[in-house]
Amino acid sequence: MNNKYINLYQEEFEKFFIKESTRQKTNPDIYEFAVRYSEFRMNLANKTLSIDVQNSQKNIQQVKQFEFLEVGSDLHQSHMQRFEIPEIVFFGIENKIEPTHKHLTDKRAFWSLLGYLYTYTEFPAFIQNEIKESCNTQDRLNVNLLERNRCIQLFHITCDLFMQHANEYVNDKNLTRGRNIYIAVRDDMILGRFGISFNGKIVTSRKFCNVQARMMCEKSNDNLKKLLDKNDYLNVYRGFDIDKSQNIRTDRYKLNNPLAHKQDAGSGMSYTPTNEGSKIYAMSKFKDTLTLSNNERVNNKSFFKFNLLNIDSKEFLDTKNKIPVVGKYLLKKNDILFSKINITQTEHDLHNNEIACFADSTFLMDYRILPKSTEVKIFGKIS
Repeated sequence: MNNKYINLYQEEFEKFFIKESTRQKTNPDIYEFAVRYSEFRMNLANKTLSIDVQNSQKNIQQVKQFEFLEVGSDLHQSHMQRFEIPEIVFFGIENKIEPTHKHLTDKRAFWSLLGYLYTYTEFPAFIQNEIKESCNTQDRLNVNLLERNRCIQLFHITCDLFMQHANEYVNDKNLTRGRNIYIAVRDDMILGRFGISFNGKIVTSRKFCNVQARMMCEKSNDNLKKLLDKNDYLNVYRGFDIDKSQNIRTDRYKLNNPLAHKQDAGSGMSYTPTNEGSKIYAMSKFKDTLTLSNNERVNNKSFFKFNLLNIDSKEFLDTKNKIPVVGKYLLKKNDILFSKINITQTEHDLHNNEIACFADSTFLMDYRILPKSTEVKIFGKIS
């Protein structure tokens, strides 16, 4: 492990969060926080080195100056891979790396960034304790669920819009006027210089992002209420895989044994409200059921993560000695960290349903082992 790059991320995050905490005392605006974070994130990516793990996990190559293409393009994806370890320095790793989240004092800003980083965290199950510690400091859990979800939605939408505007800047060289692209986009988004067509009107990017986030959050919250159906508990599902030699339950399943409802192997923080949705994740190593297969996702990650988390990459990707499992759990409404729920029958929405909570907040009711020949329907196809 080369600490040089870890230290760079940590130092830059600390400086950014300290500066942001000062600004947010007078202007606690999540939209502006997301814009400033996007600009910081892209500039930091340009300072770092790329690790070409597909050719050699020890071969570090200097990356050429990034040029924007459409979001999702090969070039865009290669740029995103450079920004490989934000969640590591944000949450910290045991006694190896000090967390930087402690410098971010605004509770709403914390939840907005946690939800954003959580989406891109490759191994949340391996840093459950660190994530839990971050949520339990500075009274952050006192922010209600609806507000957490809204902040996360707003942060996602704003960051995506930042990338779109950056693409527009590159396509029209006159827009930069000799300025740094990221700084130019940051200033124009904060000062309301971008006009966006929305419901037949031209609105600022700030208003567009805030309205979109509110609408999406309200829909998600309404659908979550339907799931709860006036109850304080709901059923959630989790797809995972374990070694054949491992036990899922902490103890034998028998009457009045509380340990039988605690999970040993395969625990994590990511759940879905549908059995079908969890099956997608259970089969992700055995079939290409995710947008990007597990092999591609893991092989495109820095070996820093494997070293820091003591993960054997070959063992992690092994399917020969693994079995896919879907667990059914009971979860208390008040223990949900954040959620994105879409109650529809489309495969795409099943795939994107998300309920995040601490593993020790769940009550393991039942589980079933899936045959490796299981057909998983996603995006209208059988894979």
